[in-house]
Amino acid sequence: MEPTHLKKSDPKFTAWSKLDALILQWIYSTLSDVLLARVLDTDITARAASLKIQEIFVNNKHARAVTLETKFINTTLNSCSSFDDYCQTLMDIAEQLRDVDQLVNDSRLVIQMVRGLPIEYDTIAAIINQNKPTWEVARSMIEDEESRISARSNNSRDTVLLHSTTPAQTDSTRSPYPNGYRGRNYDPAKAVRGRGSYRQGGRQGGNNRTPSSTGGRGPSSWNRGLGSNSWGAHY
Repeated sequence: MEPTHLKKSDPKFTAWSKLDALILQWIYSTLSDVLLARVLDTDITARAASLKIQEIFVNNKHARAVTLETKFINTTLNSCSSFDDYCQTLMDIAEQLRDVDQLVNDSRLVIQMVRGLPIEYDTIAAIINQNKPTWEVARSMIEDEESRISARSNNSRDTVLLHSTTPAQTDSTRSPYPNGYRGRNYDPAKAVRGRGSYRQGGRQGGNNRTPSSTGGRGPSSWNRGLGSNSWGAHY
């Protein structure tokens, strides 16, 4: 109470003023930045600040309950910076709902936490909904699942990075011969100019053919890709 019967020059007023300032600082320390801006006043006493806070919360209780309920339902993991931030946000809103006589029990808190999880947590969410654990147990289960998903994601990224850094076959490792041909007397430079010759087996046995035996032309398989219809001069 304010000592209205005391004068400022009275030593009791000085002692009361120090105690009132201490209580007022304690009240300010419990308020959020938004509420603090509405309550903060240079000439206000601890009792006046308490009554002002009561007016803010009690007189607007129903409207505030609706706002907090909507915020509680729409809070998801993707809307928060981390899983710890997500859990803390849900707990803070639940505490504010209790202040306006809207009790949020442990079971409902778990249900809302599971509802706000993204699709990759569907398996653990189904397990939690079936077993109905406490808030702390459910939170630990989701943290373990989060670690597993993170580890799997890192493994997949490392695998993709490994494949992307594997050197591709360069032109220097490819065969200089067309269609993989590596004849003993094959000259690639002459083949490009159309003057090369294939000499498979030399002049031995049945492999030795003359222009007269082929009607003046070499077999088509000998002339394929050589760029010349006359081979006798180069045989």
